[in-house]
Amino acid sequence: MHKFLIGVCYRSTNTELFDDNIHIARQNLISEINNNNVMLMGDFNYPGIDWATRGIQDTSSSEAQSFLDHLDDCSLTQHVQRPTRMKATLDLVITGESDPVHATEVSEPLQQSDYNMSSWECQLDVTHSHQPT
Repeated sequence: MHKFLIGVCYRSTNTELFDDNIHIARQNLISEINNNNVMLMGDFNYPGIDWATRGIQDTSSSEAQSFLDHLDDCSLTQHVQRPTRMKATLDLVITGESDPVHATEVSEPLQQSDYNMSSWECQLDVTHSHQPT
């Protein structure tokens, strides 16, 4: 039986609530799941990463570079290539080696939000097995 893991992440920038240990815990989680069929999505709040070039802006934190390096080390793919809030791509869809994500789109904000809506297609092969009772 093959598992497909789906996770949602929100990285708060509030240092009063979350310290450097949360960054390390997220890195450890990514390392733990990187050999699985996985999709991790959410607001990672790394405005300094240019996902089209996979480069870091000068004003970005070393934490952003560490995050980008860790995704590369784990052979994970980030699919959202257009800005999701103003000029920054904060909302990400990350997958592992069996890449099920296609047709990623970023569209206009919903109502009064300052975040653009993101959508994507996910195709999975599902096998049903009937177990006799």
